[in-house]
Amino acid sequence: MELPPVKNMQLENGVIIESVTLQKITVDNMLQHIQETHPDIDYIIWTGDLPPHDIWNQTREENLKILKDTVKQMSDMFPGAPIFPALGNHESAPVNRWLLLNSTDPATELQWFIYELQSAEFNGEKSSCHSYTCHIPPGHSDCLKVWSRNYYAIISRYESIISSQFFGHTHFDEFEVFYDRSDLSRAVGIAYVGPSVSPYYNLNPGYRIYYVDGDHDKSTRSVIDHESWTMNLREANLYGYPIWFKLYSARQAFGMDALRPQDWDDFVQRMSNDPKLFELFYKYYYKASPVRPACDMACKKKFYVTFILAGHMTEKTYVKI
Repeated sequence: MELPPVKNMQLENGVIIESVTLQKITVDNMLQHIQETHPDIDYIIWTGDLPPHDIWNQTREENLKILKDTVKQMSDMFPGAPIFPALGNHESAPVNRWLLLNSTDPATELQWFIYELQSAEFNGEKSSCHSYTCHIPPGHSDCLKVWSRNYYAIISRYESIISSQFFGHTHFDEFEVFYDRSDLSRAVGIAYVGPSVSPYYNLNPGYRIYYVDGDHDKSTRSVIDHESWTMNLREANLYGYPIWFKLYSARQAFGMDALRPQDWDDFVQRMSNDPKLFELFYKYYYKASPVRPACDMACKKKFYVTFILAGHMTEKTYVKI
């Protein structure tokens, strides 16, 4: 008998953001909604950046208090559910720029990552990046290019081991496709970049639910589907309370049979030739914000090259803009 898929949620930016953009009452309301709507959550992916963005006004003590209070709140509301946290770039105080001192492999993180993946390969295991937790996605302007390239090479090398990757940081609802470095027509990996609870900038708050292939003999541990949930911030301010709702599920909204890397690659190609499909993706990218800006051809090119092509700095020739 095949067991049901594992259900998990991803949270990004869970406390006060930009001092005026997100109040604790919003976080409390969201967690209460999640507790009532998704009582069968198996684990929580927490992708970092809990402290505010006012980095000039942070203290070590304040940031530690935010972390401890949030851990206690989630542990109390989701007892027994493991929490896999990542440290974001806003957790340290003062803001930590140590990455710039060693852009190749700061703190030997990538060396450790390779060791874990190689051990999993020797043992015949499937791994998943949520076990290591991730924050800034490769290819993003905040991620140094040399680190992105090294990370990309690791993903390509261990494509048979890594089933999924999970990131935050950008605040948007998006994804990145990884390709074979010697054959850019072959997708080898997919990174899910979850939406933020923070509405900064011009966004609705949101979170994401993942359905993962569960515990059975032939489990791939891959993401079977994911849902993004949000609330209309303008209406919440108008009526005095938020109403959370499911914005979309990936397979249904995008007409996908599965969420394998090649399925996402096919989706990218379909988007490049279907303006309506791109507009749908763009709407969800902004979590259905009514004040999202228009996206011209230069904007679309940024999506295909910078975000969808992740850390690989070469454009795929057959993706038409």
